Amino acid sequence: MLQCPEVDRMSIVRSLSRPPHLRPPNERRWESSVWRRCTLLNGEFTGICCPSHPVIDVSGEESSSKLSLHEQEKFLEQAEKIALQEMQKFLADVGNVPEDMSTQNTHFHAGHHPSLPDDVLSPELVRQGLLEVLTWQALEMISNGTVVVQRFQRPKRCLVGPPCEKSHSRYRRFDGRCNNVEPGGSLWGSAGYPMERLLPPAYGDGIWAPRIVSYTGRYLPSARKLSSTLFADLHHPHTTCNVLLMQFGQFLAHDFSRNKAINTKSKCCTEDGSGRVKDASPGCMPIPVSSGDDFYSQYGVRCIHFMRSAVAPMRDCDSVGHGRQLSGVSHFIDGSAIYGASSKQAHELRAHEGGRLKSLFHRRFHNELPPLDRTKDACDPGAEMCFLTGDARSNQLISLVAVHTLFLREHNRLARRLQQLNPHWSDKTLYQEARRIVIAQLQHIAFGEYLPKVVGPRYIALYRLHLPTAGTYSDFYNHHTNPSVSSEFTVAAFRFGHSTVPSKLELHDGSVDTWRTFLNPTRFRERHFYDDLFGALQHQPMQSVDEMFSTSLTRFLNVKPGKQYGVDLAAINIQRGRDHAVRPYNDYRRLGGKPGAYSFDDFGIEVGHKLRSLYSHPDDVDLYVGGILEPPVEGGVVGETFAELIADQFSKFLHGDRYFYSNGPDTNPGHFTVQQLKEIQRVTMASLICANAGDPHRMHVLPDAFALPHDGNRLVDCTAHEIPRLDLSWWRD
Repeated sequence: MLQCPEVDRMSIVRSLSRPPHLRPPNERRWESSVWRRCTLLNGEFTGICCPSHPVIDVSGEESSSKLSLHEQEKFLEQAEKIALQEMQKFLADVGNVPEDMSTQNTHFHAGHHPSLPDDVLSPELVRQGLLEVLTWQALEMISNGTVVVQRFQRPKRCLVGPPCEKSHSRYRRFDGRCNNVEPGGSLWGSAGYPMERLLPPAYGDGIWAPRIVSYTGRYLPSARKLSSTLFADLHHPHTTCNVLLMQFGQFLAHDFSRNKAINTKSKCCTEDGSGRVKDASPGCMPIPVSSGDDFYSQYGVRCIHFMRSAVAPMRDCDSVGHGRQLSGVSHFIDGSAIYGASSKQAHELRAHEGGRLKSLFHRRFHNELPPLDRTKDACDPGAEMCFLTGDARSNQLISLVAVHTLFLREHNRLARRLQQLNPHWSDKTLYQEARRIVIAQLQHIAFGEYLPKVVGPRYIALYRLHLPTAGTYSDFYNHHTNPSVSSEFTVAAFRFGHSTVPSKLELHDGSVDTWRTFLNPTRFRERHFYDDLFGALQHQPMQSVDEMFSTSLTRFLNVKPGKQYGVDLAAINIQRGRDHAVRPYNDYRRLGGKPGAYSFDDFGIEVGHKLRSLYSHPDDVDLYVGGILEPPVEGGVVGETFAELIADQFSKFLHGDRYFYSNGPDTNPGHFTVQQLKEIQRVTMASLICANAGDPHRMHVLPDAFALPHDGNRLVDCTAHEIPRLDLSWWRD
């Protein structure tokens, strides 16, 4: 159902919003005729067939506005003035108030605060997007809804992706553009392209107001109240998967998803957190904290800072008329966390010698690390080292730094070996060929080792996510598939990993509170720390995906100097879903053809009792909350709703990426030869760790690197035959 093109998904959600016995016979007959049941894969699965023609639901279609064009223009002019008044707050916060703020000039100047080096979203783009949603909100308000925003689009706002000059480039672009070279598709999946939607957003005003009102008309419970009541810090280790699976998942998430805050300088709460800031920026959506909070009350905290995501300008010719959130990185699995999401950033990360990336190299210890990042506030003030990579979030967790270091080392290892095989290759060729191989390895591990453990074999089969057999090309690419991530995937489903973070990291020399490793990678200067950390990550079980969250994330995330508390990531996840106006959990159950929770008891007696004390109606439960509470699917770590959303998105990564590593010469201009492809298909996470160990003779790995040790997954030496080695001789010219 999620994969049906040109379909009104909300019609089936509405149809299934009541139990069958409460739906009249004519509605059940309509459902049976329009949403015909299908059996898939030899009867193993039952689903809903994609209709041969789009289903058009005209029941709620609004009548066309009867206002004259002149009247509509007057309304628009007035709305723009109101929006510009609101923008004054935003511009004052960032220290940039343009002299000319006429309604005819919506393209603001950049101002004096340059964006971060890895930020591909210009301040002008962010400001224009904010101005336009504020304008449409004002238009809706002053016209009492008589001007239909969805049908009031001025031609000058239309912008179709530009044609691609180099449509058959051997190497993919850093920003993701021109992966699809079909007319109108050149921007799909690129950095700065809006996130997609599986279901229409539930904005309070239909435009950009966050989802904060209950099905019953009351306010939804505070995100912090939900977190503190539902999510306890109890040790519940996973029985088969280790912390390395959790950490690879975070690295992968950063590769294809990054929410861009509207304003990173403005504060929504007072300095001591005792309340909201008066006349706050239009993007502020702080999280209220009750006076009786079980943790924050002792510090007098009543407000947690939260800034809404930046939205795209409504410039599509068929604009949907509501806020669409921007992604700060490309939507592909393309190594942007390693190489950056723009050509400028990639240039700054290159050594410009031998095709290598910049690095620190300790000759005595054979210890290669990412280059230092000397930017203020890049790490904790007490950190003696801070690293620069393709993603600004790389120092968040010490184990995340390890994965970044692994791929940096792999790139430079490949570049050195390719230079030996092809000394005539230029620095640029060496760099691009090494990058091409690293991205292929990343995709192969993501689909071959990581994803099956997350969604389980049922959803791998249902969404046809199996990789081709060794030595054969795939024909996955479909130029009609938009690979862009959906809001539901990036702000809910793929945040399941936050539940898997342990409260303590079991390092080789003792355990340490996980939050004490945030933004402080100093220990990497120790001779054997990198190797020992990878050993520890393989042996420590990750936590199960459930309502148990480490206080490292719900109390001590980003502790500021002088403070004894941090922010609550689980509450931020819930709030981010409401910011994006992601629809309630039940709607996505119904979208997948499954029954929704008609009663709180459907969540289980104990959890249902807690939910009843928080929400007014089962249809209020947030997608993130409901998805986290589901029991895992067989052979996977997430529940069936998240498994469906994740499998659907990875299917789009697979079918919407022209450069996917296994695609052959018919579609992929940067395809590998059959022998080269065979070599890449032999690569595993374990082989990657071994190839880049500081001391491979003392390094031991688990062949199934994301699984805990068991009889069929015993530790082996890195020189053992079970560990494959990439034969680069097939890349010799």
